[in-house]
Amino acid sequence: GRRVLALAPAPPKKQRSKQKGFYNAVVRLVDQPPFYPCRYWFVYQFVPDMAFCHLCPLETHGLFGPGSSKAGRPRWRLAPEGRAREVDVSTSRLV
Repeated sequence: GRRVLALAPAPPKKQRSKQKGFYNAVVRLVDQPPFYPCRYWFVYQFVPDMAFCHLCPLETHGLFGPGSSKAGRPRWRLAPEGRAREVDVSTSRLV
């Protein structure tokens, strides 16, 4: 007789998390309350297990000079501590 070897099924491929992109990212909030004047936020801390982020506000700080490919566009930096409020949000609210 002939022997038939049964191979074990291949383990399932791991799904790449869409949340990997939140580390050190600049994001916008969906449905941002109007009393938060900040347009962009820096992801200061990301907890993937809880799908949670701690965000620091960014503010404009001048414009790029004429020698730059980004001439005339605003420069962004972290807002000084105490000037703007930091927030904790779910990653589902980030764009």
